[in-house]
Parts: sequence; structure tokens; C-alpha cells
Amino acid sequence: MSLDALLLAYQACRSRAGRARAKTILLREIRVVLVSFFRSRVGAVDAEDLAQASLEIIARGLDTFEPEHPRAFRSHVFTVARNRLRTHARKEGQRARNHAAPAQWTADPTLPSEPVLWSERVDLLRVALAAVATTLRRAFMSRWKGEHPREFARREGIKIGTVRVRVWRALTAVEAELDKLKSPPREQT
Repeated sequence: MSLDALLLAYQACRSRAGRARAKTILLREIRVVLVSFFRSRVGAVDAEDLAQASLEIIARGLDTFEPEHPRAFRSHVFTVARNRLRTHARKEGQRARNHAAPAQWTADPTLPSEPVLWSERVDLLRVALAAVATTLRRAFMSRWKGEHPREFARREGIKIGTVRVRVWRALTAVEAELDKLKSPPREQT
């Protein structure tokens, strides 16, 4: 049976026991569809989590859902799934951006030649940070420490959107300063 047919069967049930059984069958079928949808896009563990999160949203609105066309419920299920997938991708992207650069710079050196490189990198970073504006430096350090943007926004008295812009500008400015420091000096004629 299609998801829409199962929804209609669920809504048509009058007895409490029949309605509970129809709901269980409907949710089980939705879960199978959702897991299949997510598995083709993310890993198995994430697929299960996303399917569960989507299923909770769908289950909350099950009793109030009014289909407007024959495949309305199926469309609703996949809309919820796509929205959960977008949210997941956004969080994963943010997590990757938040941890990529600092982890490389602060990683504990393991090879004998790495302590020297590590020390040089830290020195370069200090010099680059000194050349950056104070507001950007504070934003950079907040990000470096892993502080939540909400905390930094509250402390600075600014909006979260402003924090994101400052962090982006700080990263760009520090990168530019590091590039200047790494490039060999030009000979003047």
C-alpha cells in the first residue's frame, strides 16, 4: 500500500485498538521509506538518526494532516525528510568549518622535526593575530577556544549574524596576514 492509502486507512479507523494498529503500521512503513531515502545520501548511523527525527515530526502532525491531493501525504513525508537532510548537512558543514583549521595548527607534534614546525606556526599565528583588528582578533580567539557564537554575541553585545561575519572576516584577515608572512620579501631595485 502507498503511504497515502495507509494514512487514509488510519484516519478511517474508529476503534481505539484499530487506530493504534493502523498508526503502528503507517509509522513502520514511513520509517522504511525514510531510512531508504537517507541511506542513499548519508551513512547508515546518520540515516537512522535522521529517519527517527523525521518520523517524530511526521507523527506529531499525523492526526491533523488533511490531504489536498492524492499523493499529498507522500509529498509531506519527503518534504520533512529533505528539510531534515538540509539541516543535517548545514550542521555537518559548520562542524567541519569550526574544527578544520585550529586542529591542524594545534595538533600535538609526533615526529622529531614537527616540534620546530609547530613552534614556527604558533609564532607566525601570533604575529598574524597582532596585525589583525582587535574586534576580529577577539572573534578569532572565541572561535579558536570553541566558544559558542551565542556566548560571544552576548558578551560583545552584538547579534549572532554579526559574530559569524566577524569570525569569517577574522579568518580571512589572519589567512591574508599568514600569506604575507610566508611569502619571501621582494627585492627592491
